[in-house]
Amino acid sequence: MEPNLHTEPPCQLKSSSVTSEQEPLMTLKDDLLNNGENEIRHPRGHEPAFSNPYAVNHYYGPIIHRATNVHAGPNHGTVMQWQSNEPGQTAPMTVLKFLAENMAPGAMHDSEERCDAPKCMPETRVAVQDEIFSWVTDGHTEAAPKKILWVTGPAGTGKTAILGTIADRYKEEGRLAASFFFSSFSGSADRRSKVRLIPTLAYQLLQHATLRDTGAHLAAQESIERDPVILKKRLQAQLDALVLDPLRARVRQHENGSPQPYIPMTIIIDGLDECDFVENASPERGAQPRSKEDEQREILSVLLRAALDPIFPFTIIIASRPERAIRDFFDTTAKDQTRTLFLDETYNPDADIRLFYNSRFSHLRRLFRLPDHWPGEVTIDLLVENASGQFVYAATTVRFIEGASMSPGNDGNTLNWHGLTTPDQRLKRILQLRPTTRSSWSSPKPFERLDILYRSIIDTCPDRLLSMNWLHVIKVLKTYPPEFRTTGGAAPCWLIRLILELSPGEGQYALGTLASLLTEKKYSGSHSRNMSYIIYSFYHKSFLDFIDEPERCGDLFVPRVEARDFLTRRFFQTLRHHPNTVRVEDPKLRYYHTLGTDKNLLLSFSSKQAFKAAEADMLACDVHEWLPLALHDSKRWSPATQIREIVLWVVHSRCTWYRCRPSCKHWRGTALEEQLKKN
Repeated sequence: MEPNLHTEPPCQLKSSSVTSEQEPLMTLKDDLLNNGENEIRHPRGHEPAFSNPYAVNHYYGPIIHRATNVHAGPNHGTVMQWQSNEPGQTAPMTVLKFLAENMAPGAMHDSEERCDAPKCMPETRVAVQDEIFSWVTDGHTEAAPKKILWVTGPAGTGKTAILGTIADRYKEEGRLAASFFFSSFSGSADRRSKVRLIPTLAYQLLQHATLRDTGAHLAAQESIERDPVILKKRLQAQLDALVLDPLRARVRQHENGSPQPYIPMTIIIDGLDECDFVENASPERGAQPRSKEDEQREILSVLLRAALDPIFPFTIIIASRPERAIRDFFDTTAKDQTRTLFLDETYNPDADIRLFYNSRFSHLRRLFRLPDHWPGEVTIDLLVENASGQFVYAATTVRFIEGASMSPGNDGNTLNWHGLTTPDQRLKRILQLRPTTRSSWSSPKPFERLDILYRSIIDTCPDRLLSMNWLHVIKVLKTYPPEFRTTGGAAPCWLIRLILELSPGEGQYALGTLASLLTEKKYSGSHSRNMSYIIYSFYHKSFLDFIDEPERCGDLFVPRVEARDFLTRRFFQTLRHHPNTVRVEDPKLRYYHTLGTDKNLLLSFSSKQAFKAAEADMLACDVHEWLPLALHDSKRWSPATQIREIVLWVVHSRCTWYRCRPSCKHWRGTALEEQLKKN
């Protein structure tokens, strides 16, 4: 028998999420709200910060009166109605859109940014991969199962290649829950920071089949609605709102129906040691500045919290170098939940390195029509011994022997300058390197052979000091990119050349022989920005460690302050050419101007001696000719205004209280001051 519903005039109605320009897709009809005369509208000026596909309507009083032959229970409260703010929009898509705008797409294992990331060759690292596969698949059946696997080992042992290979395989099998690959030398600043870690993981988790149609998307939606600034909070709050609450919603729904079959799935976090502190807000007065170790410990604490929660169904694989803060955490706080896999001689890396050499040398024999016996088993034995278990040594050696060009599409090989024309000549150069000791993980110099290789490659540069300065500037502009900080990317090659090149082609002169250490590759801007440009990209972080440690690079070492002095001096040396090479309307000028936005990081001289060495270059600049470029934008906080102020700060920085130096008078003279007043 159908229930007979009768209604009285509607109770007072308030809506918390429908804008004044939108009506709900589903309204309460005549049988509920008196012929639908009361439309649900949101007061103008009180629209929610986040687009919500649900209208949450609060009724103060009974919603349904005098219903007969029906039991509705207490009917005071909230009615949730579905509405669409965009054509075809659904709740899951709205949540995913929000996360997509706040994640690090380049950190996912299959991102475009990682298209050339290292992977394990077939039939290599088999023992390591099998152990990881076995743990993910069957580890939950152990008497004391552990939900975290820490894959660790020294630099160059292939951690990233192993996890990248595992991520690809598990993606195909439907066992990859999510992934995040940190990278300190990536073109994307998002991959050096914790800021986008949780949104990136949540984005991937919510797309997985096990979380579809389970209420997980709605739970994430409600969390964001309750706290629109959730991504500005600590990682723990983000984890609860975007990961654990959706998982609880999934569990609640399964309690009312048949549970899904168990599928072992894992979350992969690679390169945790490369996560650094990226300051994006002023710390509270008196607060201790955070360090990269603080950031790493916070990430580990959050992951451990997830692993300990009964509703969290995934295992977690974390790869990093065995740095002290990370090692201490796993040895103490997370000891009972962690299994450690250390990549050392136990997993026979020499056999895998031999396979790698044989494969690449076979390719070179076909490409250059070399003899079938080249280079010979004795030579390969020596190369394997020199690698000392470090895959980065083998990969760098092969790139050097292949003699590839650094620039895409450039067939010129600057190694020809040094009589290193053929692969065989370059191979003999490698074989001439002689370490003083047999390297091993426990030796005082575990990277000696790798360091000798790096030094040998830098020795091919016609001006080693110039090349080292260029390398340091590239590194600085990756860590502190100017305008490109807002896009999440590193400074492009053309900007670095605009700053450093005293004459066209100097960049190729300085870096051309280093194609086995860095390359030029295309970088696409983060998130919704339609940006694409070429950046310098280092093959491996171990090379950046090498140039930063004086005990490793010896007389090649350039202190950081001297590299900054070089950058600042080159800025003034090249500045006088820009009026002839860069037009006012050229977009490149805006990016060049933003170089000065961080005066304490980029444009400054470390000493009076460094200032005096560059003073002639400052005096040589035609200030009147430069002014039209610096004054083309009159906005108070424009890039042009900032660079102008920074330049004036730099030239005045070494003046005494009673007298300005000649360069300062040259730049801050009457003509310049008058121009600034007019602006």
